[in-house]
Amino acid sequence: MESLYTALIWLIQPLVWLKLLLRSRKSPAYRKRWGERYGFCRGKVAPDGILLHSVSVGETLAAI
Repeated sequence: MESLYTALIWLIQPLVWLKLLLRSRKSPAYRKRWGERYGFCRGKVAPDGILLHSVSVGETLAAI
């Protein structure tokens, strides 16, 4: 089942990129944050720091 899921992600990914590209044509500032959608963060985390990733406010509150 995991192989099927991975294959679907690989097949769908170009469509996601196309959607992001088309949306960013309307709003150029939208393109600047593409990296965040794929887990790249510009901020630095201190060596003894903890990085929390959550999608919604509810997840953030639950993580804290």
